[in-house]
Amino acid sequence: LVITASIALAKLLPRKYSAQTGIELRESQLPTGGQGFNPRQLQQDVANTPWQVKQFERVKRVVEKLEWADYTDLSAPEKHEYIRKLLDTISVLPTASKNGQGSSLITIKAISDDPLRAEQLLNRLREAYVSEVLERYRSDARQQLTVLANQKQLAEAETKLKDEQASALKKKYGISATQQAPGGGRQRDEDPVYTRKNNADLLIVGSAIAADTAALATLKQQFKDTPAELSESEITGGISFDQDIADIDNAIEDLRETQVGYKPLSTTYIRAEDKILKLQEKKRQLTERVTSPSAATTMKPNPARALLQAQIQVKELVLRSSEAQKAQLEADQKTLAAQQAERVEIYKQIGELDREAQAAAENYLKTTGRFTDQKNFVDNVSEGWANPFEVTEQARAPIQPTSPNVVLVIGGGVV
Repeated sequence: LVITASIALAKLLPRKYSAQTGIELRESQLPTGGQGFNPRQLQQDVANTPWQVKQFERVKRVVEKLEWADYTDLSAPEKHEYIRKLLDTISVLPTASKNGQGSSLITIKAISDDPLRAEQLLNRLREAYVSEVLERYRSDARQQLTVLANQKQLAEAETKLKDEQASALKKKYGISATQQAPGGGRQRDEDPVYTRKNNADLLIVGSAIAADTAALATLKQQFKDTPAELSESEITGGISFDQDIADIDNAIEDLRETQVGYKPLSTTYIRAEDKILKLQEKKRQLTERVTSPSAATTMKPNPARALLQAQIQVKELVLRSSEAQKAQLEADQKTLAAQQAERVEIYKQIGELDREAQAAAENYLKTTGRFTDQKNFVDNVSEGWANPFEVTEQARAPIQPTSPNVVLVIGGGVV
């Protein structure tokens, strides 16, 4: 009777089924050689897996998705107590790698009255843990990417601002954009204000004024010493018709030759004689008009004095032009001196802006590099093959219960 009662008790006691699942955290490298999850960073959390896997809210989310009838019909306080009791049936056994190298193992166990529920709970809980851990790291990576994107944008804006400030300052004061850059032979070009202020034009004009002043004094002294008029002898009143009279004589001689061989009463002879008489009358008239020349002395302005006067006027004009140029150069020198004193501070500001712009550009390049690396990291860890977790054992519904132990109950009854 005792043995029979023991067997009956062993069959009637509620049965408990134990199931387990396992995951491995591998030290994996991306096939592309890029940056993926850092297994060592993940392995630092392996020791905390008993609390992380059994987070109340995570287990609650898993149970709600399973939609167990005995859970969904409960009230809110009863559901809370249900999850609390369920947590006591779950155990997590982590096996961390040595010195952060190699793989780490995580074993999750659950005890339930229903073997199928144990299987469902463990598989869903394992998937939720892995996916949420990966999503947490991916979310952190995306947030870091957003931060770096903002830093990159700020660095770019800072670089642009410093460049614009330096350009505006150079434009305002008429400074060439290449003024400060080394030129040929690694020499820097001088500022045009400095060049204009230190040129020799003022000295050249001063020397020219001194030379022109001395030359003008010499010309004025020569003009003073030169007589205003000069005496000049002029022969006037002499009129001579020697050439005309000689021509008349030659013409008369030719007419005489034409009369040779003709009688005085011939027509040719008479015509030639008339012409001869007219030529002789013209010769007489010219002879009466001939007068003897006479000499007269007159006073005329001295041309050397007029030339000296013209030279003095030209020299005075040149001297006034040089004096006006000197006055303009002296005024420019004062203005350039003020500009040069101002440019000392301007070049100091430009140098500071250039250094700030260079530092901003270097910061932008570094930030861009970090942003690019982080973007590649986010792209890599978003892929499925970048998952460092590997399921080593799927949870299966157990066939044999773990309790009560029928053999022990019957054995106790036999004893």
